[in-house]
Amino acid sequence: MNPLVSIIIPSYKRPVSLKRSIDSALNQTYKEIEVIVIDDNNEDDVFRKETIELMKEYSDNPKVHYLKHKFNKNGSAARNTGILYSKGDYIALLDDDDCFLPRKVEYQVDMLEGSINFDAVCCNYVKIYKKYIYKVSKIELKGEGVYTCELLSGKLDFAAGSTILVRKSVFQKIGLFDESFKRHQDWEFLIRFFRIGKLGFVDEVLTQIHSDGIRNYPNAENVKKVKLYLLEKFECDIHSLSIVCQENIMRFQWFETALLFLKEREFNQALYIFKNKIYLNKFIKITDILKIGGFLLSGFFPALKKIYCIFVGIIFYRKYKF
Repeated sequence: MNPLVSIIIPSYKRPVSLKRSIDSALNQTYKEIEVIVIDDNNEDDVFRKETIELMKEYSDNPKVHYLKHKFNKNGSAARNTGILYSKGDYIALLDDDDCFLPRKVEYQVDMLEGSINFDAVCCNYVKIYKKYIYKVSKIELKGEGVYTCELLSGKLDFAAGSTILVRKSVFQKIGLFDESFKRHQDWEFLIRFFRIGKLGFVDEVLTQIHSDGIRNYPNAENVKKVKLYLLEKFECDIHSLSIVCQENIMRFQWFETALLFLKEREFNQALYIFKNKIYLNKFIKITDILKIGGFLLSGFFPALKKIYCIFVGIIFYRKYKF
C-alpha cells in the first residue's frame, strides 16, 4: 500500500487563489493524499466568510479537511495545526497562492521511498506573474544533503513553503515550526532540520509560485528584528561553519534588510547597515550597485517590475507551458 501524503495549505486573505491551490493538490497523479486547509483568517472578517463559501465546494470530498483558527495566528501556527491533525507518513507544504504540477508528489514520494539517505526532498519551480513565467529556478545541490551555509547565504533558493516534502518523523525529532517567527519560518525550520536530516532534490519543475495575488510585504524594521532573532538563535550553527561562509551569510542577510530600508526611503538606516554590517573595510562591488539600482527602480516605479515580468515571461512562454 502506498504511503499517505498530507498536503497542508495554510490560508490567509487569499480565498480566490486558494481554490487554485486546492485543485492542484487534488489533481496529483499520486492518489494517496489528504488535503488539509487551515483557515487563519479572523473569525468574522470578509476573508473568513469568503473562505467558508469556497470550502463548501469540497464538503463532499473525503480527501479535503477544513480547519479554522478563531483568529489569525500566523503561517507557522497554521502549518503546525495541519501537521498535528495530519495522518500522513509524509508532509507536503503548499502556500495558498501556489500550485503543484500534477506529478509533484509522485516524483518526490518515489525519491524518498527509494532512499534511506534523505529525510526531505525539494524540487525546482517557476515564478509566475499573471500568465507570464518570469523566473525558472536552477537549483544545484552538491554535497552530503546538509546545506545550512547555502541556505543562509542565499545560494539555495528553493521556496521551501511549496516545494518540499518531509518525512513526518522529522517533526517528531526536531519539533514543529517555531511560532515566534513572523518571517523566515522556513529558514528556521530548515536549520534545525539540517542538524539531523539530509535534503534530496528532484531535478524537475514541479511547483508554480504565483506573485499576482495579495502579498504580505515586509516592513524593514520588522525584518531587521527577525534577522537579529534568527542570527542570535542559530549563532552556534553559523559559527560552526567556515569563516568565508559566515561572512557570506552576514552579507546576504543584512544586504536584504538594507534594501528594504532603501525602499522605504529610510536612507540613514540603510547606510548604517551598509557601512557597519556589510562592508566594514571591504569595497562595494559592481553587482551590489546593480542590485541596489534595480531594487530602487522596482520599488519607486512598481510598473517597471510588471513590465520586466511580462518581458521575461514572453521569452519563457514557448518553453514552459502548463
